[in-house]
Amino acid sequence: MNTSYKRKNPMADDNKTKRVKKECSYGDKCYRKNPAHFREFSHAHLESILDSHTGGEYKIPPKYSLEREMIKEQLEVIVEKQLYQPKTQQDNLQPEITKDSQEKTNNSTLAEKKPESKEAIVKTSLKLENKIPSKVESGNKMEGKLVDVKKPENTTSSSAQKEKKETPAVSSSKEKASDYRPIVPPTRRIESFFKVVAPPGKMAAKHAASAPYHVFYTTITDARETHRQPYSITFQEILDPSLGELKCSLQINFMVEVGWLLAQYYFAGYSNKKLTILYGEDCSDLKTISQKKPHVDAHYITMPTPFGKHHTKMMILCYEDGSLRVVISTANLYIDDWENRTQGLWFSPSCPELPPEAMPHDGESPTMFKRSLLKYLHHYHLAALTPYVERVKRCDFSKINVFLIASVPGSHFDLEWGLTRAGSLLRQHCRAPAEQRWPLVAQASSLGSYGKEPKLLLSHLELEWGLTRAGSLLRQHCRAPAEQRWPLVAQASSLGSYGKVPKVGLVKYNYNYNYNYNYNYVQLQLQLQLQLRTTTTTTTTTTTTTTTTTTTTTTTTTTTTTTTTTTTTTTMITTMALTIMALTSTALTTMPITTMATTITLGPGVGDHSRRVPGPWPELQPHKNVFSRWRHGSIIYLCKVLFQLWLTGDFLHHFTRVKDQPAMITQPPELKLIYPSLENVRQSHDDLLGGGCLPYSAEQHTRQMWLRDFLYQWRATHTGRDKAMPHIKSYLRTSPDNKMAAYYLLTSGNISKAAWGTINKGNGALRIMSYEAGVLFLPTFVINKDFFPLDESEKDHLVIPYDLPPTKYTSDMSPWVSDYLQ
Repeated sequence: MNTSYKRKNPMADDNKTKRVKKECSYGDKCYRKNPAHFREFSHAHLESILDSHTGGEYKIPPKYSLEREMIKEQLEVIVEKQLYQPKTQQDNLQPEITKDSQEKTNNSTLAEKKPESKEAIVKTSLKLENKIPSKVESGNKMEGKLVDVKKPENTTSSSAQKEKKETPAVSSSKEKASDYRPIVPPTRRIESFFKVVAPPGKMAAKHAASAPYHVFYTTITDARETHRQPYSITFQEILDPSLGELKCSLQINFMVEVGWLLAQYYFAGYSNKKLTILYGEDCSDLKTISQKKPHVDAHYITMPTPFGKHHTKMMILCYEDGSLRVVISTANLYIDDWENRTQGLWFSPSCPELPPEAMPHDGESPTMFKRSLLKYLHHYHLAALTPYVERVKRCDFSKINVFLIASVPGSHFDLEWGLTRAGSLLRQHCRAPAEQRWPLVAQASSLGSYGKEPKLLLSHLELEWGLTRAGSLLRQHCRAPAEQRWPLVAQASSLGSYGKVPKVGLVKYNYNYNYNYNYNYVQLQLQLQLQLRTTTTTTTTTTTTTTTTTTTTTTTTTTTTTTTTTTTTTTMITTMALTIMALTSTALTTMPITTMATTITLGPGVGDHSRRVPGPWPELQPHKNVFSRWRHGSIIYLCKVLFQLWLTGDFLHHFTRVKDQPAMITQPPELKLIYPSLENVRQSHDDLLGGGCLPYSAEQHTRQMWLRDFLYQWRATHTGRDKAMPHIKSYLRTSPDNKMAAYYLLTSGNISKAAWGTINKGNGALRIMSYEAGVLFLPTFVINKDFFPLDESEKDHLVIPYDLPPTKYTSDMSPWVSDYLQ
């Protein structure tokens, strides 16, 4: 291809010579649609298409099938703005044609090409067969009659009709836009197909009233009280016209029933709008949907491991005015998930379009939501997402007050994904008082495999620290009563550098050692923290005094009173905590192995095993007691306690991190897992079929029967969702009286290693298997307070779908397992 020939206009006998365009550095990967860009740079792949174009639809090579829509839009911009003269038209010109006739021919040619391209888009959209179900069933499939929208007669058969289209009868800016797809009003009544239909045109007001949280829960078909709740929502309301006219949308999900989804768009009038779908469960209908519906582009996301799932539920809704909204949901895109199941979603405020001169990083939110969203979308490496990535860059997210917490497959050394992302944010912003041990309420629709019952792996570790000469002598001979806490007066002529504020009564000792974790030897650093208290017990023994008198020879014998004092020194370890710090190449991350609250009494003597004190872990006792080598250092033998359990280890630790974490770690907060019991499912709206969204298996449960001690029932009477089984996933840190919450996390991620990741003890990397997405609500960013009020009488209270406090399983209850449906 002679690009230099194309870049110059041989027709021009103009006073102004057209400059030679530079080749775009992105080549055929260019996603720009700005006319200024095409005026400055040439694009060989676009120019070759224009050169071969003879009318009708553009012939786009198969290798650009994934970018087909984007290329068509780019071509329309080039033609409409007359930014390139096709080679075929230049070759047909005679050299003797005058300048005026050349310009007339050029304008005539462009005028003929322009309406053909517009008409091709409209023609394609009008040819769509709008298939909608005639009856909505309660099962997973929708069957029914198909309604065909009448097709208009072909208007491209004559040049006269083309010229008629070119007349300035249309003045709307929308219709002038080359990529505008008109609204197609439905020909059927929506009430004939869906059981619950909210009044149209009211969602904008409902959304505004939901501030500052913008949290909604799906309307329950069989629970009429939910139909009128201000925080209930149907799928149709997400597409409500009061929010703006939709231009295109991106649906990212796991399970997609394409017939049901397209029916929703049909009744909203958007059956002709561009729709991109990323899905995780293989579906034959979605593989061929673009052949039947050219405006629908579906992509199956393959996973690197069989244990991972493309589990994200996200929508990006782009509007004709340049704005967008983001929806983070827990519901799949099929009918069952939107009828009698409890689902949650966050519906973002409108993110308006930035000024043309704005930079891509402008319009960021205080929570860096825009950056996090772009990073998540980029992880797909999918060309079909380019228009949505560009739209996100061009929008203002400054009104967003939540954090995006996402998971993507792979090994991650930063703190941007999954478990470490949640822990990092909570460590910075969560203000739950550590000393009050606010419980963690984790609610999910499925439970992971956590292994056998967590057992303490005990090995006695000898720690030794030396005493100075002064300390050794004082330890042997100083008799100041410890219980009276006599002050120490130190006087000097100079003061040294002592570091940060000391923690009184805290003795720290660092000790490097190796230990075996899952058969992998890892070099770690142990920090031992002991709070010591010394007591003195005095025992007094008294003998009687006897006086004997002899009269002949006066002899007096006196037995004096002797007092013998025996002092026993007892060291009490009242609080002890072990903190393990994994040494990684990037940062020093702190993870607790265990915490304990027990008392160990060490008495005098060697090999004394009789002074063991009962505690929560009786195994935690001294191997032997040595108090005989004061001059050479005190030796204390204590137990090294390790957990080999993800649930009460990494998971609990990261989800209970707080700002200003105290150095002395106490007992971990209580963990409450809300998961429906068999009895809960039996009483649901759909009876046992209500458990269809709860895939926990009997095989899993038999391997971890100990988990039952953590389980709590699904109870949601105050929101009318007691009989709507939860497919929602949420995490909440509540105060002991359940009147406040330190944070709320709404997400697609279940309580599993695949969703949140496991920390590699060798290199500190977080290994994640699945795609997930959720939003974290922190009070300081949402309501400018330390805690969320949960009481309905409070202003700006946070609505939680289930009842608080959670109700524990009774002794005869068992968790629901999917085997009951077999």
